[in-house]
Amino acid sequence: MFNPQHPSPAKTRISLVPDSENPVVQPLRSTSDSEYKIRLLSLYIAELQQTGRIDYPELVQFLDQVYEVENAPEGSSILPNHCDILLQNLQREQADILTASEAIQILLNELADALTQKYLTDDIEQQVRSGIRQETQRFLKAAECLLDTAEEHAVQPQFRFWKSRSTPEEIEAENLRKSINDLKYIRQYLAEHLQVRELIEEFVPAEGKIGNFHRLHKYLEFAPSAADFLGNFLQQALQRKIAGGTKFVTPKSYQ
Repeated sequence: MFNPQHPSPAKTRISLVPDSENPVVQPLRSTSDSEYKIRLLSLYIAELQQTGRIDYPELVQFLDQVYEVENAPEGSSILPNHCDILLQNLQREQADILTASEAIQILLNELADALTQKYLTDDIEQQVRSGIRQETQRFLKAAECLLDTAEEHAVQPQFRFWKSRSTPEEIEAENLRKSINDLKYIRQYLAEHLQVRELIEEFVPAEGKIGNFHRLHKYLEFAPSAADFLGNFLQQALQRKIAGGTKFVTPKSYQ
């Protein structure tokens, strides 16, 4: 039987006992769990404003990092959870470029075999066309995201115009620039020339003939390496940008 003097412990409220600064949890049936948490947080903020003390080390570290990011030049510092998301995206994009490159090469070989052996049918052509379209979209999307991340988090303006490349920083910047340009070129070439009808019309089975088939295979074989180099470089660059939390001062910033 329900006892009105002992309500459910899940329904509580916060109040301050007279002559005490410490919050006391008291039961209240009409208070929801979310309201309880909001009220508890409000009391914690009020105490922080009054005393300037933070006795929660994890919160101190997080506030330190937020403060550093907010006061650093744009893009030069990031929060750990933001870095984790970016790293997961990079790994997915690298994997997508590898998967798409291998799948497209298989489809190109199927098309070349059908053309060479003269058994290309409408069904085979449609199957190849559909597969190449799907995998090309996968490749282009992953490459675009990878390049956007590089532009935002790795390319520094002063690196763009260096003429000499003698220091480690200059050499690193040049390698980065080259990998970005390689991936941009491959992305553009695939977007323009991975057209099944064009490949069929220009196909020449004779050995030694250099055409789109040859170039596409060459670029698709190289693309995963370029993506891995760029992705691995970006992973290191992003990890160096994680806020260290050494510049935060309490309590002035929160009063």
